[in-house]
Amino acid sequence: MPKVKTEQSRLGRGEKGEYYLDYNAKSLTFPRNVFHAPKLKKAAELAAVLPDLARVLDAGCGSGYVSDGLAPRLQLMGVDIEDAAIAFCKEHRKGEFLKADLTKLPFSENTFDLILFTNTIEHLEDPQPVLSELARVLKPRGRLLVTTENCANLFWVFLEHTWYRVFGGPCKPYLREVHPQRYTPCLLKEHLSQHLTVARIHHAVLGMELIAVATKEKVTY
Repeated sequence: MPKVKTEQSRLGRGEKGEYYLDYNAKSLTFPRNVFHAPKLKKAAELAAVLPDLARVLDAGCGSGYVSDGLAPRLQLMGVDIEDAAIAFCKEHRKGEFLKADLTKLPFSENTFDLILFTNTIEHLEDPQPVLSELARVLKPRGRLLVTTENCANLFWVFLEHTWYRVFGGPCKPYLREVHPQRYTPCLLKEHLSQHLTVARIHHAVLGMELIAVATKEKVTY
């Protein structure tokens, strides 16, 4: 019989369906904070140029560590499919948080000035419906920040097969069911370009992290 894709497998949670909120919530502890610093810096840069009360969506917010601090100057909305993530963010972060499926966002077209989509795309069996929704709710001159691991980078491949095997807990990016998508710069640009214009893709942390900025219009940032 063919294997039925469950909600857990669609979200890249692994065979046991483990969700690693506790691990995610400690992303800013050493040495992991070194890996995450570039995406936090880029998110802060994109947010800094927005006017007060501009609308920001943290799509697949997890523990909310990337968008933490943006509210109350900006209107922050975090969405995640995981109940535990929403409960954690409501207790520990500022902003609004809502359980929602990223393929069916409960927002009107052209709602958000900035969308943060950080280290989530690699967990999706099919990212295209999600990217289509993010493009729909992004304002015409809004920006989408996408980050993911660079699987073309040998340092990252080495790290995921060593450090993550020992210290990753349920976060096992080397497993196909955890990271169904394994992005290279070319593949990430190809997927994003089906819905948006990719301004640029940066390489960070010895090339292990890809940081992409996309928009609905052909604007260079």
